[in-house]
Amino acid sequence: MGILQKADRCMDEAAALFGENKLFLAEKKAQETAGLYKSCGAYEQMAKTVNFMGVIYASSGDVSMSIDCYLEAMDVAVEQGSTEIIMLVNNNIGSLYMELGLYEKAVRYFNEALELCKPPLHGERANYYQELLMLHLNLCISYTGINEFEKAEKHLSDAILFNEIAGSDKNRFLIDMSQAHLLWKMGNEDEVRDHVEELVEGAINNINSADYVLEILSLCNLFMNMGEFDAWKKVIVEYERFATETENLFFQKTCVKMWMKYESAMGDTEAYNKLCVYYANLHSMQVKEQIKRLGDTIDLKLQLQETEYERRKAVRLNYTDMLTGMGNKFKMRNDFEKLVSKNQDSDGAGITFGVVDIDFFKSFNRNSGRVTGDAVLKELSSIMTGKFLAADQKEYCVTYTGTLKFQPQGETSVIDQPVNTKFIGGQAIYKGPDPSFGDLGWVQLELYDAEPDPEMGTILGNFLKIKMFIPIQTEKFTSMPSGTWKLNASADENTAEPGYDSGEDLPTGSYVVQTSSDGSTMKLGMLNQGTITVTEDQHVVIDAYTTEGISVKGNLNKPLEILDLGGGEVDDSQYSTLTTDKVIDLSGAETAYFLDYEDYYENGTRNVVLQILDSQSMTGMFLDLALSKADNRYDPLPNCTCTLDPGDNRAFTFAGGSIWQSNAVGTWGFLKLQTNGETIMPDFSEAGNAAGGSLTITRNGDEYTITVNFIDDAETPHRITGTWTGTLTPYSYTASVSGLLEQSMKPVK
Repeated sequence: MGILQKADRCMDEAAALFGENKLFLAEKKAQETAGLYKSCGAYEQMAKTVNFMGVIYASSGDVSMSIDCYLEAMDVAVEQGSTEIIMLVNNNIGSLYMELGLYEKAVRYFNEALELCKPPLHGERANYYQELLMLHLNLCISYTGINEFEKAEKHLSDAILFNEIAGSDKNRFLIDMSQAHLLWKMGNEDEVRDHVEELVEGAINNINSADYVLEILSLCNLFMNMGEFDAWKKVIVEYERFATETENLFFQKTCVKMWMKYESAMGDTEAYNKLCVYYANLHSMQVKEQIKRLGDTIDLKLQLQETEYERRKAVRLNYTDMLTGMGNKFKMRNDFEKLVSKNQDSDGAGITFGVVDIDFFKSFNRNSGRVTGDAVLKELSSIMTGKFLAADQKEYCVTYTGTLKFQPQGETSVIDQPVNTKFIGGQAIYKGPDPSFGDLGWVQLELYDAEPDPEMGTILGNFLKIKMFIPIQTEKFTSMPSGTWKLNASADENTAEPGYDSGEDLPTGSYVVQTSSDGSTMKLGMLNQGTITVTEDQHVVIDAYTTEGISVKGNLNKPLEILDLGGGEVDDSQYSTLTTDKVIDLSGAETAYFLDYEDYYENGTRNVVLQILDSQSMTGMFLDLALSKADNRYDPLPNCTCTLDPGDNRAFTFAGGSIWQSNAVGTWGFLKLQTNGETIMPDFSEAGNAAGGSLTITRNGDEYTITVNFIDDAETPHRITGTWTGTLTPYSYTASVSGLLEQSMKPVK
């Protein structure tokens, strides 16, 4: 289930809880809903939810919290241009003023809401006439309060008319009550008394709804003023039962206040004094409840702030090549535009570009393997960013924004003070067999005591990277083995490799990096003595020393995050996790590549991988095709239809989707991705591999149309269909969005 769908479901639950008068639970659920909507950028729905929270607070008697919500909802609604929400908020603010008896201010907001509720903007909404009805009733009550009876009568007539159009009887009580107030203020007392029993019946029938609380209390005040104490008692007794059942302190307070009025009118001083004490106790309890609610609201705002940080982080990741940490083409384009603008304002100062190409890399990659090729690319990027780029990187289109930002050798100082810290997070990444020690696998343990800086991507604090040896994993790596590892150069089981300088300004093995709060200074320490302990509950304790004898201690009192990048086999032969047919919608996809591997299968075909990705939802199609041989690498893709690979990778076939080393390989009609730190990994919670069917490529000029009609490998196969139209960008291996992702898409030869 996507975030938006989850938010919609939460909103429905909040509304249901409110309808059941479970206001506290409704408030918590609405807070959760607002956070979900904001996290996925659904700001209009978020504004509507915050407005609803204001209604909940108003029903609880917390006017201060209510108005805060209304104003926040108003700000977002104005920014989003949502006339409907602006109208709703104006109505709700008017209702607050009306409750306080400030009728002139109430009239202003109700009239503004009414102006926004006119056709054709909202004429097609199902609740349009209900909204008009309520606004006219509110105006009737408010004009009655300031003795403008002619206007009040006009709005009452309009309310009756719109109720007839709506064809509903649920509003009859509200209309009768508004009319009773108007008639009483106009001096038509006898006419009101003739309908007392009808009013009592209407109040009792609606007493169990939080929507009518204020109206019922207003009617009770009218009965009190009329001297209709029997009618008053019938209603207030039912209201008292309702207040007790709902355990709502505001309802209980208002009920006690009504009894205080009654006992005062009856002259029973003793009963009145007892009620005063009871009222004071309830008030104290309500204040405590409001303080707790305020605390919960502060927590929510902090959570929303964290959500916004994660959103910005995701945006930043879209500018970064996930393998090398260098800026991708989107980052280059963004920086180039800034540089051009700056150049225009600086009397024509020059701009210089340098291009680096790696000769014979394809052959090296093929002979040495993709894993080794990836290591070369990462080391080369480190050398480039460390030695060739200036300290002020604003002049360059390619920048490094990875977790660690190493400076040239000699410019990074050595840690000279003991480190004793509490880590806030960490992950254990299983890398598979170590090339140097064939009988052992290795885990890269990463620990940090600060979140990455939103702008730099660098951890401004302590960051530990430790290489730990464990047995080769034959099953999926799901947890770190418990025990104690010693920093020891023997590279035996349950040892960690000491840190050392690789000679290319990039440390290897186990080390600690300490970056200042502003990112201006960095200290590095190679760990070569001590222990790393992992508990059964996946907590970590570090007790180590650097080469210089500086103590490095720390502990992680929360479970490690686990990531398998080279591990075990997946036992489950069914890869699809779809539960129904899937229609793919990639209309918003910003990323569309084809990566040409030439004769990858060494059978005279041309291997092309297509990646069509919506970077916001992190969903996409990943198509691994064997096409006819092409003379030139980046010839346009041909018009063709491909079917499932029969096993020999003949021309115009596609490789079936499967899982290898915890990654998706072959063709996947639908796949979600997730980020883990700075690594993109498949999310198999909702994924559909291509186990049969066909795909068609149609080209019209520079525009391609990709049509898929797949079936997955479920016991009862699901259909995966969809069409995407747009331009495909040809990319080499080194320029892909994610080297890891590209690697994961390649079948095992």
